Amino acid sequence: MTSDLSQFDEIVVADTEFIPLPGEKPDPIAVCARELRSGRVFTLFDGEMGDRPPYRIDDKALFVAFAAAAELEVHLALGWPLPANILDLRVEHINHVNRATKRKDQVARKQQPRSLIEVLRHYGIPDGDVAVKAQMIQRILQGRPFTAGEPFRYYATALVTRSPWNPY
Repeated sequence: MTSDLSQFDEIVVADTEFIPLPGEKPDPIAVCARELRSGRVFTLFDGEMGDRPPYRIDDKALFVAFAAAAELEVHLALGWPLPANILDLRVEHINHVNRATKRKDQVARKQQPRSLIEVLRHYGIPDGDVAVKAQMIQRILQGRPFTAGEPFRYYATALVTRSPWNPY
């Protein structure tokens, strides 16, 4: 893939929330996305997901996520096709900070940030509340039933609507 984003009609930033099921497909509970050029926001919660994603995934759309494997697993769990073009911001960050050469003094290097919040902080980008995210994950792991006021609804939507990498 080239670095020229003008080749894409749409750029979709997505995030999902799900219940992990060891040895099985994840159980999706939220899919949130924002198309960056138009500003359209897509939010689907438990029981609202159809047989296709609400956003474009064809060859003229770029699907952007942090640790995209999770979002792709949700696509598969829902029986959705996978996007034609994927940009994983975690992989891009790792590629940016990795050093291929070994240090001559054999001193261990500091571990580079890998989580979303650590990476945002690394680049000086305002991040979400770690405590709120931890609370949300704990609640999701408790499983169903979920209510309309659950924190994951706010957090997942906020992540894509106030995306720090949104240049538009």
